Amino acid sequence: SYESDIADDDTGHASSVLSGTEHQVGKLGKLSAPPAHQIILSLLDDVCEKNISESMAAARCLVRVMEMVNRKQVEKHLKEIVPALRQAYDHPQPRVRRCAVTCLASLSGVVGYTVLCSYMGGIWGYKRRLLRLYIERMKEGGLGEYRNM
Repeated sequence: SYESDIADDDTGHASSVLSGTEHQVGKLGKLSAPPAHQIILSLLDDVCEKNISESMAAARCLVRVMEMVNRKQVEKHLKEIVPALRQAYDHPQPRVRRCAVTCLASLSGVVGYTVLCSYMGGIWGYKRRLLRLYIERMKEGGLGEYRNM
């Protein structure tokens, strides 16, 4: 809901976080909305670059978008989306890495793990194991815990 993405700033005043992007998320799939890949990349930039409250609001929106997209909406843009998510998966902030792996897991449900990996480049060791764990969690009932943050 809109109210869940309202945060108090340092002065104690309530401020709307990412309201324009949230509005576009609600319109995803409608003719007047930007293409899904543009929304995804814009939100991912906000997750990586904004302050904590804005980053978390963007992460919640991004996870919702990733749950809503279909293969047709993202297939032609995987070469942009997947490397951006892969780069976020290497981000120094844990909240950004968690958002990235959650989105990669959701995306694998849409396009398939093999297709996803073909755009990921080298991902080995614990990061590959963590991605597979998130994919299994998604298959067993979603990654809803991210929405509760």
